[in-house]
Amino acid sequence: MERVGEKLASILTPADRELLKSGLDVRWKNRVAWQRLNMVKQGLLRGASPRGVWEITEAGRKWLADSNIAMSVLDLKVRLAELCSQSAPNCEVKIAASSVPGHIRLKVLDGGIAILNPDFDIPVAEWSAKSCDQLWDTLESISNRRIRRPA
Repeated sequence: MERVGEKLASILTPADRELLKSGLDVRWKNRVAWQRLNMVKQGLLRGASPRGVWEITEAGRKWLADSNIAMSVLDLKVRLAELCSQSAPNCEVKIAASSVPGHIRLKVLDGGIAILNPDFDIPVAEWSAKSCDQLWDTLESISNRRIRRPA
């Protein structure tokens, strides 16, 4: 638990460090213990681990992998929306699931009119690794220059 406290030290607030009304535990330690119990109940952590050891299960590994993909998708959507809004201030970036593993469907609208059409399957890992310049090049290419970087 102390290692968790060390990792959280920079984000714990004074309220997190206060004793609970019971006087038996500090708030953050109590919350961590409850979250560990919730993760055991969800099958993400092994419940029969030795004291002080948190063992992740296969279900936990899958959940982490899925969460990492979801965060990559969200980060990519934010990056694309920032770029597209420089080209067209009213643009809207829509992302949906794809039938291709590791891909998402991308659609960009400007005032309700598709400027990237049809919906486009994109590989999340590949596009997430691109620099801003590389993303601009790709967006300009696949949109037939309807999405353009500012001069």
